[in-house]
Amino acid sequence: MTFRTLLPVVLFIPMTAFAQLFPEQVIDAASDGACCASAVDIDGDGQTDVAGAARIDGEIFWFRNLGGGSFGAKQIVASSVPGLTDVYLADTDADTDLDLIFCTDQDDRIAWHENLGGGNFGPAQLITNAADSPQDVWVADLDADGTVDLITGSRLDNRVAWHHGTGGGDFGPQQTISTSNLEIVGVTAADLDGDGDLEVLSVSLQDDRISYFPNLGGGSFGPEEIITTWAIGASSIATDDLDGDGDIDVVSTSTLDDKVAWQENLGAPNFSPQQILTTNADFAAAAWTDDLDGDGRQDILSASTNDDTVAWFHNLGGGSFSAEIIISTSAGWANAVESADLDGDGDSDVVVSAASDDKFVWYDNNIADIDADVDGVLNAADVCPGFDDNLDVDGDDVPDGCDQCVGFDDEADDDGDGVANGCDVCANADDALDADLDGVPDGCDLCANGDDNNDSDSDSVPDDCDQCPDYDDLSDYDGDTVPDGCDQCLNDDDRLDADLDGVPDGCDQCPGFDDYTDSDGDYVADGCDLCPGFNDRDDADFDGVPDLCDECEGFDDYLDLNQDGVPDDCEGTTDTDTDTDFGIQPAGPDTATDETKPAVCTCQSTSPQGSWMALLLLTALARRRLL
Repeated sequence: MTFRTLLPVVLFIPMTAFAQLFPEQVIDAASDGACCASAVDIDGDGQTDVAGAARIDGEIFWFRNLGGGSFGAKQIVASSVPGLTDVYLADTDADTDLDLIFCTDQDDRIAWHENLGGGNFGPAQLITNAADSPQDVWVADLDADGTVDLITGSRLDNRVAWHHGTGGGDFGPQQTISTSNLEIVGVTAADLDGDGDLEVLSVSLQDDRISYFPNLGGGSFGPEEIITTWAIGASSIATDDLDGDGDIDVVSTSTLDDKVAWQENLGAPNFSPQQILTTNADFAAAAWTDDLDGDGRQDILSASTNDDTVAWFHNLGGGSFSAEIIISTSAGWANAVESADLDGDGDSDVVVSAASDDKFVWYDNNIADIDADVDGVLNAADVCPGFDDNLDVDGDDVPDGCDQCVGFDDEADDDGDGVANGCDVCANADDALDADLDGVPDGCDLCANGDDNNDSDSDSVPDDCDQCPDYDDLSDYDGDTVPDGCDQCLNDDDRLDADLDGVPDGCDQCPGFDDYTDSDGDYVADGCDLCPGFNDRDDADFDGVPDLCDECEGFDDYLDLNQDGVPDDCEGTTDTDTDTDFGIQPAGPDTATDETKPAVCTCQSTSPQGSWMALLLLTALARRRLL
């Protein structure tokens, strides 16, 4: 059976179901100032153990997972360690088991204990005491040399730093990344810009910042990039792909505004403003991400100290989250939260350290064992979470709440694109392929690189591909593929232009010449200009010869029956034009010599067909002016 959930599913959980969802299991209640809960497999037996510290007792310890969610007694790793602030487990010496790193703010010590196997640890080995009040550590390979490095954050010297791992658990000296932020209380690492190396992120309490430092490669880091300055009393950070777009987003908690928020990675260094999940987490101390309900999306967990609360924010997909779902309000001074499968049932349970209760507890994830949407189907078997699995009006075995195509058979999909035939936008093509993101599948896209939905002139051609904006592209009287509204030559083929002057042959005023070259501005192309330098349109006697080149003013220059070169109407015994315009012969009777064409008119035809050519030119001129 295949189907898609088209809308975000809200996991409805009645208030009475909270205790059923996450029943509390106490691991230990005798750790004074319990902190730093961590869920990892310490002894390598395939089951997730729990490690932590007691700040007031000054102890570091772990609890062996005996299977089925039962834990053994506390096993001390170190005692008399004053001012513990963090415990972190990672394989620092590359022997495949997890070693334990800790930091303290009273003697400014960062050190590690080697895991000797079977849950036994060696003595503390100092890494540095150069950090003033270290608060947090993180292990990652920052310089891509195959060995893990150590990141540290210290409060009183405002320092984010790293130590190069040289292998075998050895670390080089402190290398400062930044001292520009006030009171560093958290650090982590993640590839924010997608270039394959890890950026270093920091949390600074006093200036309310969540920041990161770009990894430039080879152990070098760029200047600070600020993600937000609105985490008031910033306390922790977590990173994960929360909206399913393939890049790493950021979750933060802040104590003075009681806030849990996340920010979408828009392409580092750009992040969205804070998207607030709650401002009711009193003194929000810690955040964690994991898929608690097995829907493939990363949810968010939070721990808040002053209200003793552990909460879950269900990821609804696409960057949407449910309101706060309470897991517990009895974790006194909850200060750390993580998740892992503690009972081997395949889902992630929740681990918390609670300082005022001196306890480490875990909450059994029973989401799969209840019927959250009250449809008679347990969550583990629920086909359509949040909706009634029993409602199926079209009988296609897909509940209506998750039915992609209500009223049609979701299984009928002739083009195999995962969209039922009854709701297929583009039959015989994949509806999921939409390169220009206009909501029209590529197989039916009218405008492959534009938005098919915008058509301002209503000609069924999208604006982005409109050949003739504001006119109907489909109206083409002469069939030349140029819409009539943009057709230069309405009754001829605009594509034919032998002289390449941009004027179609059928409307070309001056074939063989450039119609747009007109030196005297008389709208007659130079190549066909009868009277260059003068206006060909001035022709008082309508004989087709412009006035300033007219040989026989007032008469037709082209009537010359004896072909003596003198227009007939200017031949005789009188000097009809007084010769003053010629300056060649003295006044007297007109003769062929006397009436020689004036020098200013150098292009008048003496052919009987000249008047016919002029008529054609003037007709073309009139037509062009109309166009």
